[in-house]
Amino acid sequence: MRNNPVSLIQNATSVIGEVLTAYCGATTDGTHAGVVSECVALMTHKFSHLGIYEVREAYRLAAIDKIDVDITAYRGVATVYAFGQVMSAYDKLRNSYVAIIEQKKRDQQELENQETEKKKKAFELQIMEWFVKNKADKGKSIKSFDDVPFYYFDTLSDAGSIVISKEVKFQYMDKATVLLKNKFEINKHSTEKSDREFVRNVNELGAAQAYLIATKGSQAEIISLAKKLLLYDIIKGNLI
Repeated sequence: MRNNPVSLIQNATSVIGEVLTAYCGATTDGTHAGVVSECVALMTHKFSHLGIYEVREAYRLAAIDKIDVDITAYRGVATVYAFGQVMSAYDKLRNSYVAIIEQKKRDQQELENQETEKKKKAFELQIMEWFVKNKADKGKSIKSFDDVPFYYFDTLSDAGSIVISKEVKFQYMDKATVLLKNKFEINKHSTEKSDREFVRNVNELGAAQAYLIATKGSQAEIISLAKKLLLYDIIKGNLI
């Protein structure tokens, strides 16, 4: 009922007429056609958030005493007031059900959030233990910086286990930019124009400027490389 095209009005008129007859005992000769029209208008303006087929459900619930409203048409005459009472009672009942469902959804979401947070904490603890162990033995089991997952850096940084100054970060961004340039140069089979332009920019403009005008993909790879390099050097004792 949010929209009000002629077809919906006709449908509402039909449905409301049917329920008044089927559930209330209203008769076509007893109930004035204007009553049905006013019921449709009431449905449109006050209960527009309900679907027209919920009218049947409202009267079905009233018929089995799930809604405490007298729906009997007096001597075959239905009234707009009675229709409003039924729909108001149904709307109240419906809202209570919706509130219960929404609360169950919130409770479920809260449980899921707690479980996610629990897994996150467990994963963070695992990374912390990995960091402490490898730092203690200066990364003897780590062959190269490529063995260091880049996202470990973020976890340790967020936890305050490592603190890096901006100057050092910029230094490692430059190192990572040069590393990527070398990778593109070694890969002679690369036909990507952007890769060739990146190499030229590093050589001619410098690492910092080349990074700024690089593609998003190259920038993302440089950031990942920088994080690996930083964490690797911290573990190896090359960066305090």
